[in-house]
Amino acid sequence: MKRLLVFLFLISQATAVQAQCNDSCGCGPNCHCGTAESHCGCSCCGPRQLAPLQKNFGVEVSRISKEEHLSYNGHPINQRPLPAVPDDSAKLHLTIIGTEAERRAVLHDLEAAPELAEFRDRFLIQDYPPDHWAVTLCGFYTAGHPTIYLQMPGGKVLHRQDDYNGPQPLADALRRAAADYQAGKDPDLRMPSFDWHGIPTAGWILLAGFGISLLFKKGSSS
Repeated sequence: MKRLLVFLFLISQATAVQAQCNDSCGCGPNCHCGTAESHCGCSCCGPRQLAPLQKNFGVEVSRISKEEHLSYNGHPINQRPLPAVPDDSAKLHLTIIGTEAERRAVLHDLEAAPELAEFRDRFLIQDYPPDHWAVTLCGFYTAGHPTIYLQMPGGKVLHRQDDYNGPQPLADALRRAAADYQAGKDPDLRMPSFDWHGIPTAGWILLAGFGISLLFKKGSSS
């Protein structure tokens, strides 16, 4: 009998603990959910609830400054007004895709090799491992060792190579590819263009016949 009483006492104590209003209780001072005779069903009478997890879409919260600060290229600055941000929207894109060692070899030559000196400030240079989403989801070929792309700002490929055999061959290829690019000739794809190559043979025959008839008409009238 004594054991049964102890067991019932423990159960009542556990129920009382679970029935305590938590910090988010909205019932105010009139909440009596914790009393033994109360069965109000108030939401604040349940066990303490954990705060819901906040959604995070890739933001490193720990790196967000708690105070206002200014930085330029990742370096804190106190200068005002801020230095002008260079406009690289018209630069050609040089993309290197490969292992870390393969990418490092090309990047080192772009920084130090005299054969590639003319391209150091001429291109927008980026490098990625083969499994990076920026290249796998955008249709890039990623199986080279490494793969090197030179593209127009709009994405048109001017040159691609799937290996690297030194700075001089790369410089020669980049020089030839870049020479063919003229920013003033970038197409505006919003404007419809007329494709002469799409006219069928029958269309050319009709156009030729119409032109000949005009010539004969003009000759007879004179």
